[in-house]
Amino acid sequence: MRQRHSILDDFDVFIFDWDGTLSSMRALLRLSDSYKRLFASKKDTKRYAMAERNPRTQAARAVIRREEEKNDFLSVLYDVFFSFSKPRLQKSSLEAVRYLRMRRKHLAVLTNGNFYRINKEMEHTGMWNMFEATVSMRSLGSMKPDPRGLLNLVKRMNVDKRRILYIGDSIDDILTARYAGVKECAIADGFDSRATLAKLKPNYLFSNMGQFYASLRR
Repeated sequence: MRQRHSILDDFDVFIFDWDGTLSSMRALLRLSDSYKRLFASKKDTKRYAMAERNPRTQAARAVIRREEEKNDFLSVLYDVFFSFSKPRLQKSSLEAVRYLRMRRKHLAVLTNGNFYRINKEMEHTGMWNMFEATVSMRSLGSMKPDPRGLLNLVKRMNVDKRRILYIGDSIDDILTARYAGVKECAIADGFDSRATLAKLKPNYLFSNMGQFYASLRR
């Protein structure tokens, strides 16, 4: 009997976002909504799509720069919030990571969050030593969707880009993967909604980490 095709067949390296993808972000969503209402700023999916088609144009760079500034402000808020809260993993995220390790896949994390905070949360949630590398965009002096952090990991992993999958929960994650030239997987259980993520037509789209984990075991 012919076996069903799995994501595992197509990729050797799985790079994850942290906040909202592996780590729960439900409280952060409420914080983000309050921020948006206060500053009357919302993500413009159409502008993002235009920037994605022509990432080297001056107008596209301006769109990306404005969003990076918003994300930088939000990242500071997230770090403050998490310093006073107990981190929780998204349901099935630990199981998915363990399964990928069992299948001898290479794993890494690319995040906008503070490097010290992320590592502390990994230790608290049992994710410690699960990943070969962790890169914080904050330490590079930039934010997603700037692809430098992902390109850094691509070079470090020394694997064909076509065999790398980046998994995240926001528009910025999708664009980061595209700018770096790797496939993207969106998890609609964090920052941006499924409808919003679907507009950018990611290579893979799952409602939550549970669905992603189930897709690995087919």
